Parts: sequence; C-alpha cells; structure tokens
Amino acid sequence: MNLAYAVAVDLLQFAYMALFGRLETHPHSADNAVVWHVEENEQQRMRVAPHSSAVLETLHQNALDKALEIPPITPQRNTIIYVATVGAPLRTNPHTGIDNVIRHIPYGSMLVALETLNGWVRVFHKGTEGYVSLDDVVDRSAYVYPKFIIGEVNLSSDPNTERVRAMIEDAFSCGESDLPLQAEEYALYKIIRTGAKVVWGDVRPRVPGTWNDIFSKSDTVKVSAEPKSRTVMEYRFENGQGHLSFVESAFDDGTLKVSEANWPSDGIYNERMIVREEWEKLAPKFILFG
Repeated sequence: MNLAYAVAVDLLQFAYMALFGRLETHPHSADNAVVWHVEENEQQRMRVAPHSSAVLETLHQNALDKALEIPPITPQRNTIIYVATVGAPLRTNPHTGIDNVIRHIPYGSMLVALETLNGWVRVFHKGTEGYVSLDDVVDRSAYVYPKFIIGEVNLSSDPNTERVRAMIEDAFSCGESDLPLQAEEYALYKIIRTGAKVVWGDVRPRVPGTWNDIFSKSDTVKVSAEPKSRTVMEYRFENGQGHLSFVESAFDDGTLKVSEANWPSDGIYNERMIVREEWEKLAPKFILFG
C-alpha cells in the first residue's frame, strides 16, 4: 500500500467515524474491504471497496439519508406528538374534504394523540378535537426542533436553519434570500419557544437594532435597561450595526448567559457568559415578550 493511498484511507475512516460511528476492517475479505457501522436503532453494515470513489460517495449519501429518515408512527392514546409540516390542517373528520379544515397548526406545535385510524390521528389542540394526517406529525421533538452546537455554522440549507424558518414561517424572508441563520431569526425562534406571541404590525425593517423602537410603544412588551432571564438583548456596535442575543439566565451579580446566532460570524451559533461591566458598555435594551 503506497503512502498516498494509506493517507486517503485514514482520512476517509476518520470522516466516517466522526459522522456515523465506528468502523473496522473485515478480517475475511479478500480485498481487505472496510465495514462501516452506522449506530442507529439497528446497525447497518456497508462493505466498501476502498478503490471505488463512486461507491463511497453513494454509500455516504445513503447513510446520510438513513440518519435523517423519520420512521412512520402509530401514536398511543394520550401521548404527545409534534407537527412536522408548516400549517398542518386540523380537520373535523379523517378525510381530505371540502370545508372541513378547522385551522392550520403551526410547525412544531405539540398535540395530544387520542386515536389512530387509517392514516389519521385524532388529536387535541388548544381546546379543540380534530384530525390530522399521520404524514404531518412525528413522535419525537428531535425530529422537529433544531439542535445547535456551539461554533457550528448554520447555512440556509442546513437542518437547524430550515427548522427555525419553519417555526417562524420565514418571517424575515431570509430563506428566500438563501442567507445563513440570522440573529433575528434565532431570537424570534427563542421567543416562540417561550410561548410568547410577537405582534409586529406593518413596520419594516425588523433587523437587529430596530426592535427597541418597534416594541417600546407596545402595551404587551416591556423594554428595560436592566436584564432579566428569557429576554432579548439588543445593542448596536460602533459602526451602527445591530445585534440580538437571547438571555438564557440573568444572575444576581449581573452576569448574563446568552445564546445567539450569526455571531461572531455568519450563521454561527454561540453561547457565552457576559459580565456586567462588559454588557453595560454596549448600552443594550432588554425586551421581554409576555
């Protein structure tokens, strides 16, 4: 085995271990093929001829598809399920018929499953019983909500970004513009997850740096110079550009734990601790949505 080939195999093995789990060389293979183990609910073995880049690429994509695949569900009575499509119809009966839609349920909403029959599930949502298609729901929050990693870039096509935009219904049209995840999108997502409702009105733009002006006259939103947990912190840099962070916790000594997107560069998710002396220099406003 020449050096270049050995290095290529080592790099490939490292990449697959990082993405999919463990790997080992098959001891009885004539061509010393590699066996990859994808550690899902059931292990799947894929034997790869090391010299075939086309085969490797195909198996790589198949493994990714399997990892992202959402299995069909049969919800049990009185269990929680989640809406996995944007605007899933809640119907009066288990049929796609004329004028039987009660409302459209937002992506990520939690429902109580009451009964499953013929591709439909009878559910309870905000005081109303109705039917939703099994194609519109999943049984795990991990299939719906984003899972952020500190320092990871979230591009427009990445699952985290797509899930946030589904949750906020692409309120800022960043999906249309194919932008990476923006600070205002993440902040609005966090507000929605607290259960608060945001009423914007017709004012535009709603970019970071404008939220204080937009909500300072609202009767349902409180804007303060003092931080509280579960508020949005807004401030401007010296160049006039604004930024939004979500205050996860405000401690007694004035230290803040914040999470944010698009910081310190495009699309990156971040969490950090900010001491009082540091955030006071930013002259921020803290926006609490009730």
